[in-house]
Amino acid sequence: MIIPQKNGGLIKSKDHARTTGAKPQELLDKYQAYYQGPDEKVIYLTFDEGGNDITYIKQIADVLNKNDVQATFFLTRNYIKNEPEFMNDLVKHGHVIGNHSWHHYDMPTLANSLSVDKFVAEITETEKTYMEVTGQQMKKVFRFPKGGGSERAMKMVKDLGYSTYFWSHAYYDYASDVSGEEALKTMMEHYHNGAIYLLHPSNKGNYEAMDTFIKNMKKLGYQFDTVDHIPQTKEK
Repeated sequence: MIIPQKNGGLIKSKDHARTTGAKPQELLDKYQAYYQGPDEKVIYLTFDEGGNDITYIKQIADVLNKNDVQATFFLTRNYIKNEPEFMNDLVKHGHVIGNHSWHHYDMPTLANSLSVDKFVAEITETEKTYMEVTGQQMKKVFRFPKGGGSERAMKMVKDLGYSTYFWSHAYYDYASDVSGEEALKTMMEHYHNGAIYLLHPSNKGNYEAMDTFIKNMKKLGYQFDTVDHIPQTKEK
């Protein structure tokens, strides 16, 4: 399992080699949790949005659409509820909207007998709102807010029918702006086969770097896809 910045568990790729999870693969498989895709020239762009006051999410989506690239957007319930037109536009262009909980809580703190109903509601209320907004069933893809993800919490997520998606590349882009040049530099330094990129659309640098990054990766023979196309682990 890759639990980044928060717990210092992110193992960055070196020389574009595939990364190694901070938890045993057997544990990831048990709960259908993933931090990278298959060993193929595919990049999985993912964007986490908790409803920040400043966000470049719509500009990023425009760049993706112009480049015919589909990505996964892990969104909170209130953002989905408040942006129905944008949600439907994302779906129309083939993007996947993943479940990022209702209130963006640290979910492992709710994974106990006293808070189980609250834990479940964080996920089920988000998917209900998605259905109301788009008229479609939500894809069963989930990302823990705040980089959390205990074994008990992963089991509860799996019991609700979801797979969990961590990431194999992230950087300090969630607390302050970085330049487009700096964002592009770290994106290009750590790509690898099957990489799942975690990016925050609240950071302008990610928006400024996105078009060039996509074009660079396509020149290198890479394709882009959504995380729901990562082959599912077979039940053990």
